[in-house]
Amino acid sequence: MQFPSKLVAVLAIAAGACGSVGDTADAGTGDAAVGPVAACSSSNLEACKYISDLQFEVGVAELQLTDPARGNLAVPLLVQYPVGATDARPVVIWSHGGPPAANGRMRSEEWGRTLAAAGYVVVHPSRILVDPAPFQAECAREGFTAPTDCQMFISQVVFGSQTTVFTLDSLATIASMVPALAGHVDATRVAVAGHSAGSPSPLALAGAVRQFAGPIHRDGDPRPLAFLATGPHGPDYAAFEDGFHEDSFHEIDARPFLWISGRGDETGDDGEPQHEPSEARTAGWLTSTRGDKFLSWDNDEVTVHESMDIHKCDQTPVQRTHCDAFAMLGTAFMDAYLRQRAEAVAYLASPAYDTLNAGVIELHRR
Repeated sequence: MQFPSKLVAVLAIAAGACGSVGDTADAGTGDAAVGPVAACSSSNLEACKYISDLQFEVGVAELQLTDPARGNLAVPLLVQYPVGATDARPVVIWSHGGPPAANGRMRSEEWGRTLAAAGYVVVHPSRILVDPAPFQAECAREGFTAPTDCQMFISQVVFGSQTTVFTLDSLATIASMVPALAGHVDATRVAVAGHSAGSPSPLALAGAVRQFAGPIHRDGDPRPLAFLATGPHGPDYAAFEDGFHEDSFHEIDARPFLWISGRGDETGDDGEPQHEPSEARTAGWLTSTRGDKFLSWDNDEVTVHESMDIHKCDQTPVQRTHCDAFAMLGTAFMDAYLRQRAEAVAYLASPAYDTLNAGVIELHRR
């Protein structure tokens, strides 16, 4: 199997025991980076698990910002953070699934808790419904003439990515509003993530373009180091309604990106159980610019759409096991690309995830 060049480069450093990779507080060193992975086998599954070297209690803060550039739009936030961190920690901005709602920030809290326990400051902004009246001309240009359609287009599509960028711009303000975060937010090490209806934010900021009836929308942002999408959306021809088309995902750039999906990752609408089919959710991974692109694909339909959000995971023991695997992989991904932890890089380059999950959950690379 051929691994991306970035992985090979860091593995070479780790195997050569040339000291730390990345900053000294976070990076792994020496042969320890590859030793546990080398011991992984079907008879030694414990060695096939990725385990973070960090474990924190999780603190929670609820805030509200206003964006003057969008008419003082209210942006409610949930912040989950590692309690007792002594240095500046990497940040994950997580965009929630489902429709716009002031309490949307409470969705995906399991992912936030998982990553905060591993040393990340996780910021969950809400997308809220806005008054469509000031946007009628823009909506008409884009083909959304009905007031309810206009409201959803602005609130979900236009303001979705803008709220993520606003949150990224506001990290210093957020840190100043939470005393426990003073000096503990590293705005240079940021990942953008999202579940389901929140996945267009990482897709668009990574470079995917969108178009409705009007001009092409380009929302790419060079600042995030990595991206994660769970239960990701696909192109509009598969009944998604984000403005992504056949060639939209070709413009996703070479930055690291992890998609988590599977056969059971389907959502229904108007009584159609396969309104948004799971196979279409792989389009971003299949067609994006090659380079440290990962797809976790679950072949067991017991893991449903919300399982990708590590939510609703306890209907069966198998479902719980699979949710735990997604959480483990997401942590390894963040550790590899926000912390440059050599053990995490080695894990992503190894067959350990496939072995651990007996091939039922596959890890594909481009």
